Amino acid sequence: MALGVAMMTGAAGMGCDRSPFADEPHEPTPPERTQTPPASQGASSGIETDGAPMVERADPPALAGDLRSDVETFGSLDTCVAAHASVDPVVGDAVRAIGYDTLLRDACRMLQAIKLKDRAPCEAIAASGLQHRCEAMLAMSMQDADKCPWAAAADKRMGRDVTCLAVAAHDPRMCAAELSALQPTCEAFTTGDPTRCTAGDGDRRTCERDLERAKSLLVDRERQAHDTTQPRAHFEMRVANAANDAGAGDVDLSSLVAGGAVLSSLPTGGVGIDLSRDTETVLRLPSRTEKAHLSASIAIDGGNAKVTKLEVIAPKMAPISCPGVHCDIKVTVATIEPTRGSPITASFEGTVETPGATYGIHLVISTFVRDVVGRAALYGTR
Repeated sequence: MALGVAMMTGAAGMGCDRSPFADEPHEPTPPERTQTPPASQGASSGIETDGAPMVERADPPALAGDLRSDVETFGSLDTCVAAHASVDPVVGDAVRAIGYDTLLRDACRMLQAIKLKDRAPCEAIAASGLQHRCEAMLAMSMQDADKCPWAAAADKRMGRDVTCLAVAAHDPRMCAAELSALQPTCEAFTTGDPTRCTAGDGDRRTCERDLERAKSLLVDRERQAHDTTQPRAHFEMRVANAANDAGAGDVDLSSLVAGGAVLSSLPTGGVGIDLSRDTETVLRLPSRTEKAHLSASIAIDGGNAKVTKLEVIAPKMAPISCPGVHCDIKVTVATIEPTRGSPITASFEGTVETPGATYGIHLVISTFVRDVVGRAALYGTR
């Protein structure tokens, strides 16, 4: 999921794979990002003079320009590099310091890829973040969701880059699966609506800049209709053998399935369905117990559906983790189509034993297919 971050940031924000600091024992701590105070506060220079520690501030967004025009006027890599070779000396010093001597050429390779409708120029880019952005911009410009880069190449079952999918498939519902900081930009790109840029002031300005730059290439065209039914998930937990209802209750988990499900091929020939992934767990983020968490995955093989993972953590309710010797959960799945945007409904029902009680649970998830990961992508061709 972190790769999606690089897709929406400028070249200055992307890591370089060939950093001269690679052998250092510790990476430098990123500077704190704060909003620039009003000029009336006398801090327009960005340097504190009252003895307080100096605080770095977020860079202003770069000029937007027009991406479509840049692509249409692209001639060759050499002419593109020559046209953009006049770099501010301060920026030039920074580029040399990070050891990215081919930054301009790699930036021009993205224009080349879009112009030629060919992924090969992207593959020649040195920095992984810029390469990911190049592949995503190419797929979005072609409106070809199958060409979107993977959200995490090491785990393709997570599906493709969410923003790229949403734009290429013309379905803003998918943006709910994006990291919260990237959702406004995803929605703005998918709809062409700058009012969707509702993040904090700095991120809002960057979102508006990115949309202004890309809108003529990505969103200035007729949109396909899609199902606007909002995904739903409702979990009920009842005590089966205790005098009180401690640890039981109902909870709405709709926000945790709003981004859609990912279908993927299983080694045996069946289909795996990730209805919800706990992003905080996947990214090893600190657990926030005040909010609900849901992980729900099933497998369908030979017409039989079984639970491969069901974890529910909700405030004031006993945690559920299945499968296991203390779980007896059955899942029923309505007929699904392995195409993006298709509806999918799954019902989980059964009992779970804990040291304190035996609970009966009922969970119904109604969402849609966000992505389909085929056998060739996972296991290669034979």
